[in-house]
Amino acid sequence: MITFIEKPYYVDDYVNEFYPSYSDIWFDCTIFEAFILCFLTLEFFVRSLYLSRGTFDLTSTFWKGPGCFNLVHFSYFSNLAVLLGCNYWESGGRFSPFFRLTFFIISSRSSLRSFRKVVKLFPEILRILLLQAIIICLYAWFACVIFSNKTVEGRENFEDFKSSVWSLWILVTTANYPDIQNATYDDNRLSCVYFISFLVICYFFMTNLLLGAVYNNYQSESEREEKEIEERREANLIESFNLLDVDNQGVIDLKTVEMLFTTLNTQHSSVGYISPERAELLFALLDGNGDHVVDEEEYVEFCKVLSIEFMDLESFRGWLEILYPSLWGGQFFTFVRSTGFEYLVDVLLVANSVLIGYQSRHELAGDELSGKAHFSGLANNLELIFTFVYFCEVLLKVLGFGWTQYWESNRNRFDFIITTATVGMNVMIMLPNGVDDRRWLRFASLLRLLRLLRLVTASSQFRMIGEAVNEILPVVGKVGRVLFCTFYFFSCIGVELFGGKITTDPNSPNYEVLKGTDYFLNDYFPNNFNDFPSSFVTLFELMVVNNWIVICDGMTAVTSEYARLYFVAFHVVGVCVVNNLVVSVILDCFMTEFEHRRERKSMGRSSVTDKEGVRIEENTAVFDATSITGTNTKVTGKWVARVSGRGIGGRRKSSFLRTVFTHRGSGSKSHGSSSKNAMINILEEEEDVEDVKEEFDTERPPSSSFQLRSPSNSIEELEGMSLEQLARTADAGDTGSNSRSTSGDGSLCGPVEET
Repeated sequence: MITFIEKPYYVDDYVNEFYPSYSDIWFDCTIFEAFILCFLTLEFFVRSLYLSRGTFDLTSTFWKGPGCFNLVHFSYFSNLAVLLGCNYWESGGRFSPFFRLTFFIISSRSSLRSFRKVVKLFPEILRILLLQAIIICLYAWFACVIFSNKTVEGRENFEDFKSSVWSLWILVTTANYPDIQNATYDDNRLSCVYFISFLVICYFFMTNLLLGAVYNNYQSESEREEKEIEERREANLIESFNLLDVDNQGVIDLKTVEMLFTTLNTQHSSVGYISPERAELLFALLDGNGDHVVDEEEYVEFCKVLSIEFMDLESFRGWLEILYPSLWGGQFFTFVRSTGFEYLVDVLLVANSVLIGYQSRHELAGDELSGKAHFSGLANNLELIFTFVYFCEVLLKVLGFGWTQYWESNRNRFDFIITTATVGMNVMIMLPNGVDDRRWLRFASLLRLLRLLRLVTASSQFRMIGEAVNEILPVVGKVGRVLFCTFYFFSCIGVELFGGKITTDPNSPNYEVLKGTDYFLNDYFPNNFNDFPSSFVTLFELMVVNNWIVICDGMTAVTSEYARLYFVAFHVVGVCVVNNLVVSVILDCFMTEFEHRRERKSMGRSSVTDKEGVRIEENTAVFDATSITGTNTKVTGKWVARVSGRGIGGRRKSSFLRTVFTHRGSGSKSHGSSSKNAMINILEEEEDVEDVKEEFDTERPPSSSFQLRSPSNSIEELEGMSLEQLARTADAGDTGSNSRSTSGDGSLCGPVEET
């Protein structure tokens, strides 16, 4: 982000006023960047020292093993060194943005994976683009013959082969249609056949073929990578199981698992604290057949099951329910928690929208407004009343549901944010601070108008769209990094090629060159590459495609015709590849949501199993903690389980919960294997540890006599032990490997990639 606030290298303070949309807020970030880079360098060496277990060896940092070079570590360190050099080199500021980008990509495994997928898309995409280029060249050849330079069309668009290719490339983007056709269409109607046939082939067919290739190849690569990650994860877990199973019995007793939990609590803060109750519940889920030991097939699900969070239903109780249960259970607050109260609020929203429409009648009619508007008149008083009613609605719901249960609903979160902003703005207007402009009143009204969006969720079709958006956002976040890096890279090149070229200085030769161009006549001066913020906006305009040729002509005029290659390259990479990639992800998520919707219609929104005592609703499971999957626990009462972490859609979360809360038989290998395969297909992650920290409960345990059973060894003695040493220690102190511990302990591990 330093690149967006640092002063461009070409800027002269004397001519700042002549740069369009120039910002005076520039900073000298040299010292700040040097501090960040020195800190990251120190962190790199400290991490290398830690990984080498106290004996620092730079070789082990860059070499994973014999003949296995660690390219990521080497690239990371090299980028740090180059950036430090650029920081102290007077002319290095021109190259720093490029190395900042590579450093950003290298620092994130998730970004590296995304770019690796994009790179693997290019062979197939280039074949399609090559075919499209051949078609363009053939049509350009035909154009030179059909529209000779003796015709108006030939002189304007098809003067020679080079200009014909350029005109047809613009036509592929539809930026010059039907302008390019009109010059000859008036004289000869049959000329439209040439242009229509070209657009049918190159625009409608080839463009959609390109989208299909991006979609198909990206999905195939994602599936291959997910399968590879799952296989590597399973192999690591099997290896750790073999280390813990020192007696080769094929099972791990509870005491060994308890010691493993204790070690995770004391040494691995990234896993999150495993409370005694959570340990008991997690072990019961892991022990799917209720035999009080964990075999290899059950242990393979170790990290997946640990992604489940638990909440006691008692924690959902609000202070009103605890202190005044009779009031909370009375008719009034029962009505507040009912759907009838929601309908009443919806009616008020409609009435409020009518009032806002009446207040905005002058603005909607385009009447000229002047002066200030104060809180006076019936309409403004009603406005305050509605604000007060919405405030009371939020307050009553918080009291009726309790804050925890209230905040669980996305709909309630939206209402709370809008209501808080509306109340705050009205208070600001009412205070004697001079802020009583009519526009502020309209803003406050429009904020309340946003609450009408809650009426949209009443429709199942619109609700499906909202659920699909929840599925899309985590995945689009990964693709968004690729889009951001693409914009950043082309901004670096754009500033280098065109920075400072666009100016309104009448004495500048570039200003004289621009005169007479469409860029000059349409006053496109704000669309430039003079700095990074302007470059990002200009690139977004290029991605939308409309009128991109005007910007291209302006940059070509102040440089040369070869500047067109920059715009063609951005269109291929930014529009044809990355933008199609975003579209592919959105299509895939919507298709998944439609499929999920059909499944839910066939089997219902919830899955109730009387035998198991579990109710699955969306991405949560409500269950009786006394017995889970055939395993009795010492935890009592009703609990709620949900899957934490991003990147796991609602459909997969509900399916995952339905799988783990199902009793998986008494040691049946075939049944366990099918369960394992089902879970592999359900919960697949591709985020790395540094990018996705699972939101585990990291609070320390409350004061209680019930704690995780500690082994005979002290915590200090456990530190630094390997898995095999832990297993031997547990085996030595165990008095019954197949008997269930009375302490009620058992739980699981942490972030998948780290494991």
